[in-house]
Amino acid sequence: MQPALILTTRSPRSIVVRRNPSSGSSGFGFTLRHFIVYPPEDAPAGHQEAFAAFREPMDTIFVKHVREGGPAYRAGLRMGDRIVSVNGESVLDRSYAQVVQMVKRTGEVLNVMVVPKEDDILQMVRT
Repeated sequence: MQPALILTTRSPRSIVVRRNPSSGSSGFGFTLRHFIVYPPEDAPAGHQEAFAAFREPMDTIFVKHVREGGPAYRAGLRMGDRIVSVNGESVLDRSYAQVVQMVKRTGEVLNVMVVPKEDDILQMVRT
């Protein structure tokens, strides 16, 4: 994974989510959303170097919803976090369907690397 393509003001953070089979739900308690992010005409002030490698549209996967009180919520995953990797595998150049399958194939413990919404340079440009 190329650091320039992470595009964050801080290091991505690792979140470990444990399924809670006793809750009656087999999932991790979150849903994902796919966005194609296009390079900005002008990089945000102070982030020109990070955007230098961002010349082509980039497929990105964001957390769409986190069930309050669910496993992902308790682990610290939040709506708007951008997924960088799932169980150590980069999601760069993976389709939405592939990333969903990566999550679904996971056993009891899911490890996701995320760029929190508040640190995500891509979302500074997008919003």
